[in-house]
Amino acid sequence: MAKFYGTVEGDRGLATRCGTSASGIKATAQSFDGSVIVYLNDIDDKLVLRVEVNNDNKPYGDMVFEGSIEEFVKKLEA
Repeated sequence: MAKFYGTVEGDRGLATRCGTSASGIKATAQSFDGSVIVYLNDIDDKLVLRVEVNNDNKPYGDMVFEGSIEEFVKKLEA
């Protein structure tokens, strides 16, 4: 059963995808100038957020954060 859900919307309309607690979910927003990649996973029964960014058009990036959503929000507020 799916635990994670994501949507993307662009010129071709809206699409929804899902992931299980075993697979998690990966979402990317990419351009030729850079991208943001976000992962949500269950690790030891805890929700873990991972954020990567790059200044290229690669499908992967440099990790800038990994932890809970609460920790991410606190980092942005600092």
